[in-house]
Amino acid sequence: MSAKIIQFSDLKAQQTASKEEQQALSNMSISQLAESMFRRFEKSVIITESKIMEPETVTKTETFLKNGNCIIDLRSDKEISGQDLTDQNNLPAFYNKTSRGLKKAWQALQDSFTAETTMYEAMKILEQFNIRTHSYCMMD
Repeated sequence: MSAKIIQFSDLKAQQTASKEEQQALSNMSISQLAESMFRRFEKSVIITESKIMEPETVTKTETFLKNGNCIIDLRSDKEISGQDLTDQNNLPAFYNKTSRGLKKAWQALQDSFTAETTMYEAMKILEQFNIRTHSYCMMD
């Protein structure tokens, strides 16, 4: 997220232009006037971009894991599913195809789940415990 901070320097001086400046402005063509106004604007405005860093939050419960990248949900003793939060165009998701050893796999996933864990990394952890998964795009 970025925010723009605008500071006006010497605004009062700009508002009180002399009669000579006002006369010169009235005699200018539209393109000259626009260029002059842009130069004034450029001189009087300082635009600074600053990034506001929000700390990554990780939510861990007995049946739910969430970070800024993905959501993983243990629906029952035999069912697990997840969604990728970073790809808003395709909306990738996954579910398990096998369930033997799911409790051990879930415990390992909870232990290794961090703010940087992606959906595909979570799937690899499950596959290390012989839990086959299937990923698909919900947009299709």
